[in-house]
Amino acid sequence: MIQERVVRSVIYLLASRFTLQALSFVPTLLIARWLNPEDYGLMAPAGIVMSGMALLGELGLGAAIVQFKEVASES
Repeated sequence: MIQERVVRSVIYLLASRFTLQALSFVPTLLIARWLNPEDYGLMAPAGIVMSGMALLGELGLGAAIVQFKEVASES
């Protein structure tokens, strides 16, 4: 009973990850086709910055800021 649920959950998780990866691959191909090499080179640093911002979001920085009523400086 539990083993069947675990197997179904793993299959569902893998299918959803594969679907999301496939859906994100199509816009990547379109962008690579539309952009000039100079534009694509400019997009790389922007992607690094966006990845860093997403990482900060995953760390819960926004929730930590909202948690406090007043933001005090430590200086």
